[in-house]
Parts: sequence; C-alpha cells; structure tokens
Amino acid sequence: MIQKDIKDYLITALTMACLLGQIGRGAVIAPSNPTVTTHSITYNNITLGITSYGGGAINQIIVGGTDLMGPNADMYGRMGQSSIRDRLHSDRYNPTQAGFNETLGTPSTIIANSSVMAIQSRPCALWHGDGLYDFTRWENIGADPYTNDNGNSDTDPIDEENLPGKQDAEVKSEFDYWGRYERVQGITYDIPIFRHMFTYSLVRGPSGECFRQFGPGATVLDPVNGSVTDISNTNPSGSHPDLTYYLSNISCSMAVRFDTDRSPFTVTRWIDNNGNWQMADRSGNWLNVVNVYNNQTLRNRTADDYGTGLESYGTPGKRLLILAQNQDIGGNKMAIGCYYPASGFNNTCIVGRNRSTGAVLYTDDRVYGAELRDSLRTSTLEWFGARFVATGMLHLVTLESLNAYEEFRGDVYFLFGNPTQIRQVCENDLWGL
Repeated sequence: MIQKDIKDYLITALTMACLLGQIGRGAVIAPSNPTVTTHSITYNNITLGITSYGGGAINQIIVGGTDLMGPNADMYGRMGQSSIRDRLHSDRYNPTQAGFNETLGTPSTIIANSSVMAIQSRPCALWHGDGLYDFTRWENIGADPYTNDNGNSDTDPIDEENLPGKQDAEVKSEFDYWGRYERVQGITYDIPIFRHMFTYSLVRGPSGECFRQFGPGATVLDPVNGSVTDISNTNPSGSHPDLTYYLSNISCSMAVRFDTDRSPFTVTRWIDNNGNWQMADRSGNWLNVVNVYNNQTLRNRTADDYGTGLESYGTPGKRLLILAQNQDIGGNKMAIGCYYPASGFNNTCIVGRNRSTGAVLYTDDRVYGAELRDSLRTSTLEWFGARFVATGMLHLVTLESLNAYEEFRGDVYFLFGNPTQIRQVCENDLWGL
C-alpha cells in the first residue's frame, strides 16, 4: 500500500506539471470523426483504444477479436468517459471529457507508450444540455442539437450578440481536464488491467462567459434542490454553504458503453458484504446497481441527494462489478470487471492547490455515496461503470485568500479475466475490496 501511495503522489506531481505547463490552444471543440482510434494499448489480446479528437475518451475495447464499441457507442456523448454535473444547475452545467455533442469533440494532446496513454491538461467543454437547455447563441464551429432555435438563438439570460470568441466562449467551461490510462501488472494473475485516473480543475473564475449562462436568471439555476449547508468536510476550514457559482451537490460518472449486438456478456456478478458471490441475468430492461459507499453525515447536508450509494437505491456490496459470459466464476471465458478502489484519489476526491505553483494546500473527502452500475440504456446500448457523488466544489473567489483552486479527481480500473481472477487481483494486488 505504501508503494501505491508513493505512486499516487508521483502521478499527482505529473498532473500539476501538465497543468502549469499548459500552453495556448485552439478552440475547445472541433468537428471530427468519433470512430477514429488514435492511441491504444494491447495486452494478452485485449485492446483499450482512445481518441485524441474527443478528449482521450475510450472508443475501442477489443475482446476476443471483437470491438465491443460499435456505431452506437462511438459517439462523443457515449464511448467510455467521465463527466461531472450538479444539482444547483439542474445537472445542465456538465463538463464532459469528450466534447460538446456527438460529432464536436475536444482535440487533445496525448503522450503514449506501450503501457501508458496520458491526456495532457486542457480546457474542458460543456455538453450541450441534454436537449433541455440551449445555452449556445453561436454555432460558428458546429451546430447544436436544438432544431427549434431558428438556427442561432439560445435560452440563457445574457446578451451574446457581440460575444468575443462566439461559440468557443460559450462552450469552454471553467474547468481543465487531465486524464491517464495505464496498464497495471497483475501479480496473483497476469491478466489485462487498465487503470484510469482523471481530474477536473476549477481554474477559471465565475466572471467568465460560460458559467454566467447558468447564473442569475437562468431557468436551470435551482438554489432549493441544489442547496448544501456546508460543502467542505474538513478543508478549507469554516462553513461554506452553496453559492451560485459553486458546483453544489456533484455527480461524477466514469463508464464505458457497448453496442448490445456486440456484447457477449450474459450475467452480472458482484460480491456482497459477507464476501459471497451474487449474480443477476442481463435480460430484459436490466439494471444492476451495487452501492459500495455511503457517508450519511455528508449526505444529510444536501437538500436533494442523488440516492447513489443508498441501500434503498441498490444492493450493498464490495467495490467490484463484473460482466461475465456465463455463470462460471472460473474457466477461460473472458469477463470484464469495473473496480472503484479505496485509493488516495477516491478517498480524498478534492485537492486544493496553489494557483502559482500547483503545490497541494489541502485535501478533502467530500464523497457521500458511490455505486457500480450495469444497465441497458437503449435497445442498442449498454452502460457499465462507476458513479460517485459529493457535496461540491468551491470557486476561485472564495479561495482568493488562499491563492487556491480546487480539483476534483477519480480513479477507476477495468480488468479482464475470469471472475475469480479479477476478484483475487483486486483483493491481493490492488487496494482490496
């Protein structure tokens, strides 16, 4: 565990080197082909591929010679990626790894070798509002998905007729994104293991164009359901109730999507809190949720919690969910596991950093619930991954006296083998269950 903590520290230091060394870039989004895989890692006949045209999102997982991500999964709003959103802004302020809509992705620089693919820090785009909130007056880079806006109009409360930067300014969020995929060596079993770490850093202030579209007068601003009595847990000290330009009551997900007609998996497996295997069929309109963490004290601070992590919302269990091709826990049929570890990244999801040097000023545990989920999203698309929820993030104005900004981070593993191999590697070689 000590070696893992040291490794996390070094990864964090590299993250900051990327943040502080960031140079000017072009627009935060650009039209591109989401099916193109630009970088990949292959180990023991399993390939994990990503695209630099869409924020380094995963658009290729090859198992048994079949890419599980076909035409239904290979879109910038799907794929394998993370995103964040919050109750205070009705889940519509939505920084997303891959881009703005299904064919407008975020160009990213990726440094890669045979075992690591590192996405360099860059501004993060907002997703388009899920068809429920049109905030883009401009469509000079590419069309938004709203067809009832006379081509160029929006519903946010500010005048953007003479906006410098036009659509780029409207879409570029106050966050920078950084991510890393690395192949991890198993010891108990030499199976393919891919770790994905990511950060969302709130580095631009609330006076910018993007956040103002979700501020006073916006129909999506919901100070009632978005209320949190105190966002910080222990750091920074003092009471910090929600403000308009905080992210208040955050939901973060990191998941992969598969085309149903390419997916070979027929059952979902998990481990209950007594250590016993449990199983459910993946049939009909399936939804299998395992709640793996709940902090009721923090949850009680929220006016309208997400439910994530509650026993009434899912089945209690360990931090591993597995998709298998049959009911066997052994054998040679390949399964895939999603593992949300109790790692340093996840245990202290918030890092406060010095704006000038990137030095860590504080860390804070604000997660109040976490779950692993396997579901049929549409008749052609599956969703498999982790979701965790937290009290929120503080903006730059509040942190002015500390000369700080806050970073939200997460850490998820995908493992390939039979269910027994996947479980034992998590128990023996990684962070335990």
